[in-house]
Amino acid sequence: MRLASGFAILYLAFTSLFMFTGQAVADRLPVRIWVWEVENLEQHFTVLQKHPDGPCGVTAEIEVTQVPDPLVAHKSVGFDLVVEYRQDEIVNRWATPANSWVAAIQGDPVYSISAGDLTGSFKIGVDGSIEVTGETVSKGEWIKDCPLIVKFEFPGSDFLRCVAYNDLESGETRTIGFEGTCT
Repeated sequence: MRLASGFAILYLAFTSLFMFTGQAVADRLPVRIWVWEVENLEQHFTVLQKHPDGPCGVTAEIEVTQVPDPLVAHKSVGFDLVVEYRQDEIVNRWATPANSWVAAIQGDPVYSISAGDLTGSFKIGVDGSIEVTGETVSKGEWIKDCPLIVKFEFPGSDFLRCVAYNDLESGETRTIGFEGTCT
């Protein structure tokens, strides 16, 4: 019974995230991305192909018009997680394609570039919106040691990176934590 209710909560969290953006998901163009191969991936997405020989593990190509809630996506359906933090608080989260890195931030969205990507770089909003963009890169400053609040989001990660970016919209310094590509 507890397992069934856990799946119900996961399903509701996963499906409800598609309902809180201003633009209808059906109006968005599909974007092809790679995610990590996880158990039951096919229950959430149509898998177009798998890449079993990836240097970091098996990845799967899927097509999305919206990315799932970052915590659900990271723990259950193979996306990478990006967090924005201020002092000892996580203030934003994004789900990004597998094996990607944050190249810039501009207001709400981050710009993510995937290693071995299919279509270029991606603009991803905290609301799960995703679109293909031209490569948008902002020079970031690496932070030598990520704070504990960020390490807690990525337990035991060998690839954790923290970077301070100047927001392309406001010029404000924003600090981001994510797992860098393993390649």
